Amino acid sequence: MKRDVEIKRSVLAIATALCVTLCSCTEVRIYGADQTDVHDYVGIVSMSISSQRNPSFVSTESIGIGLGVSSIAIGWMEQEISLFPDPDRCSVLVVAESADTIRDIEALLSRTGHSVGNVCISRRPENASPAT
Repeated sequence: MKRDVEIKRSVLAIATALCVTLCSCTEVRIYGADQTDVHDYVGIVSMSISSQRNPSFVSTESIGIGLGVSSIAIGWMEQEISLFPDPDRCSVLVVAESADTIRDIEALLSRTGHSVGNVCISRRPENASPAT
């Protein structure tokens, strides 16, 4: 009798874990210079994203259980990430909303005599889903 109860609890625990896992969905959008890659995943997703090219931008949306860069969410999660190929060479990392902002930053740096070479600037793509 005790063994039957343990088996039922184990089956219930496995079924619950399976339901929670399968009820999670994540969409990942990777914005490059020329294209946007969209990946949809069912279940709990652990991501490892690296940038080997120019700075890129990644946005994720999760429902259910979502794993973020430094967080876990139950429900709805949205995050936006700017990736830089070699952040160690950057003395300053800047994420700008528009091309005008980037031009203003570059003009300010050149007027003040600072090198633009060690400032890494990433731009949030215009076609990125709006952050809420």
